[in-house]
Amino acid sequence: MLSLTSPARPIPPMSLPGLPEKPFYTCQELAAWLSISDEKARVMFRQEPGVVLIPGTGGRRSRNYNTIRIPREVAERVYRRMRVL
Repeated sequence: MLSLTSPARPIPPMSLPGLPEKPFYTCQELAAWLSISDEKARVMFRQEPGVVLIPGTGGRRSRNYNTIRIPREVAERVYRRMRVL
């Protein structure tokens, strides 16, 4: 029986079937793997804790583009959450 006072057990890492072993992924890689659009992947991962956001340094007249890199741990966490639903 699970006690409310017992410490939570850490969730073991989950393998991501069909995704190459890398420390970081791009939104495009994860979008292709999840069969969703790039924009949906950006929206899904942008506010996740642990995502690396590298701000662009556009010129005076050009737009700044941000680079998003998603660590494997974050991808596993989101994948696990998606599978539960």
